[in-house]
Amino acid sequence: MRITAIISGRVQGVGYRDFVKKNAMAFGIKGLVRNLGNGSVEIFAEGNDKDIERFVSFLKREKPSAANIDLVEVYAEMHGKYRGPWRDVPDGFIADWHSGD
Repeated sequence: MRITAIISGRVQGVGYRDFVKKNAMAFGIKGLVRNLGNGSVEIFAEGNDKDIERFVSFLKREKPSAANIDLVEVYAEMHGKYRGPWRDVPDGFIADWHSGD
């Protein structure tokens, strides 16, 4: 299963990308996380259905203490708003330190 997730709120400058990377790896998820120019964070994740569902559920209820989550949007691969990875997907999980579109 592959998803794109957009996390909105106070998620930049609060350790959110590291938080996502650490927990994605704990769930066995491969993918990427990056900041977007509008202040949101974008996550591309792939893994088996059960692990992705657990990871998304986790993202909806957990956060670093300095972060505030306003909205978690999740789009599966077949959804019209799904965006694939913006670079090659690694064997693990990468926090991209360059802002995205």
